[in-house]
Amino acid sequence: EYFGSVGASLWTHLELLAHGGHKAVAATAAEIGSATYAYFAGFIFFCNVVLANLVVGIACERLLLVGLRGSRNIPEEHEAFRKIMECLLESDQESQISFERFQEILKDPQVQEILGILEVSLEAEVEMLFEVMDREGRGWLKFNDLLHGLWS
Repeated sequence: EYFGSVGASLWTHLELLAHGGHKAVAATAAEIGSATYAYFAGFIFFCNVVLANLVVGIACERLLLVGLRGSRNIPEEHEAFRKIMECLLESDQESQISFERFQEILKDPQVQEILGILEVSLEAEVEMLFEVMDREGRGWLKFNDLLHGLWS
């Protein structure tokens, strides 16, 4: 029943991987001969080891990626971010940045590109983001408030 044809044999292999049923297959394999029994024991062992290693490999890769992201050189990236933003927002460095100007800055494609490259998230609503950055409740931001708020 398990090995009568090529299709049945393949189906038996698949069932062993997916559902188990080792006892019934092992008993049938033992009736056929010791070589068949040894083959299926090796097959089951090999597949379990391969699947376990695959799961461990995927987990290790994920942990490595998370670790590499966490080991970024933040001070150098922050300084690069500051310099780029100073160039892009040259006129805003000494002025008060109103909410309207803040919206324009966030819509600027160059600013969006830089923020995307540096993985700076802008998921919050613009109004809420402005309020959080305007810690003193003035209704406007200083350039440093903007940089700190976008980087945090």
